[in-house]
Amino acid sequence: MTGFKTRRSVASVATALVVATALVAAGPAQAVAYHARIAGPDRYSTSVQISRVGHPTGASAVYLANGEDFPDALASGAAAGSSGASVLLTQRNAIPDSVLAELRRLAPQQILLIGGEGALSATVESQASAIAAVGRISGPDRYGTAAGLSRRVFPTASTVYVASGVTFPDALSAAASAGHRDAPVLLTAPDRLPDATRGELERLKPTRVVVAGGSAAVSDAVLSEIRTISPSFRVEGDDRYATSVAIARDAFGSASAVFLASGTRFPDALSGAALAVLRGAPVILVPSSGAVPVSVCGGLLSLAPTTVTALGGEAAISEAVLRDAALGCPAPAAGDRC
Repeated sequence: MTGFKTRRSVASVATALVVATALVAAGPAQAVAYHARIAGPDRYSTSVQISRVGHPTGASAVYLANGEDFPDALASGAAAGSSGASVLLTQRNAIPDSVLAELRRLAPQQILLIGGEGALSATVESQASAIAAVGRISGPDRYGTAAGLSRRVFPTASTVYVASGVTFPDALSAAASAGHRDAPVLLTAPDRLPDATRGELERLKPTRVVVAGGSAAVSDAVLSEIRTISPSFRVEGDDRYATSVAIARDAFGSASAVFLASGTRFPDALSGAALAVLRGAPVILVPSSGAVPVSVCGGLLSLAPTTVTALGGEAAISEAVLRDAALGCPAPAAGDRC
């Protein structure tokens, strides 16, 4: 089903669903920026709030992903955002009430379950089928699921992102940038290119493959193997935060909006990536608390956003981190956090 390839524009944000919005006084060399937060009381409700902001009048398609573990959902943000769909999170064995209510509000024509019954049970499928037609995208493993999602959504793609399927930070960072370029995210093992990923690269024959992360995440041997299929290069930083900034800078020269996601907790970014694609914005990872990394400060100043939005509650991203990031981390004004 390739009919999903219609990206919706989000001209306005439903501000009632943004739980904290404030005008920030910036430094003298910096434009005034707003900072905001989209959050619910748990990961499932946060995905609902993100969906409401991105799709205030409904959505023709919804991706339903496991909110308890990340592998099957990693590739869904780029695909959903590129095709104008919402991403909602669910438990493996039951859809939370808040998510069921959002599914009914969205009134989709189709709900796509991401992953096999080990990720989303038959009970979840039955609950979803009471609301809309249900499809399932799954493979024998996380690599096959990502490849299957790419086949379904992307008949062609000139750019492909490849990230580790063993850890989540680099794939989360890549999702919004990939969706911005109508590109899929494929997953790899650190030291070998899975057959499913190789097969999908050979099908797409992209002119550009962006490998997200350093050699500890995706080895030089895997990069070399990818280069036998398509021109490829690595985008990396000294850590997950610097890599996130590097990926954003590669895809966005500037951005009026930036979304922040926790670099240590995966759920909020799974849903948030699809919203970021709709808004033409990158997702940048930050620590949950403490100092905002210098790399993130520099990246935000370079992108020059007018709005910085945190995905998730204060346990995911503290108010101090959000405030300092929105300020671009000028040391005197931010208590020398950077």
